[in-house]
Amino acid sequence: MTPGPVVVGYDAEEGGRATVRRAIALAGETGAREVILVCTEDRPPDFSSHRLLGMRVRDLGWTREWNERVRRELAHELKYVRMSGLQAKAICTLDSPDELVARVAAEAGASCIVVFDPGHGAVYELFFGSLHRLLRRRTTIPIVTVSEGRESSRFSAA
Repeated sequence: MTPGPVVVGYDAEEGGRATVRRAIALAGETGAREVILVCTEDRPPDFSSHRLLGMRVRDLGWTREWNERVRRELAHELKYVRMSGLQAKAICTLDSPDELVARVAAEAGASCIVVFDPGHGAVYELFFGSLHRLLRRRTTIPIVTVSEGRESSRFSAA
């Protein structure tokens, strides 16, 4: 039986390439044939129901610009994964990152989830949270965290 895909919580600004490299390595170690990149970058603000000077804020193009930038970044990473001989796909919506990663991983039958841990510290995480901690509350799929500045990772199951 082929193991499920490796799911990556991908953020180009927060260790994106390191998480993709680690996911490729894990796929090789486990025999997984696919890597799924799930966009976890900061979403543009959603003011679609608010009015600003008589016009809808969404008409200012923030979401469109975000979509275009993220699409370029993901296309580059997908090519990198495919060059390693693996199948690859990307999923990106405006859903909450932890909800989206957990849902995609569950639906795909993922063997593990790889996310970046920027190591902001306890005070930052208290106020803003961290993706790997939020995921631990949402899924029982093993989570591999890639830490700042190194390829090492720690493995945790919920």
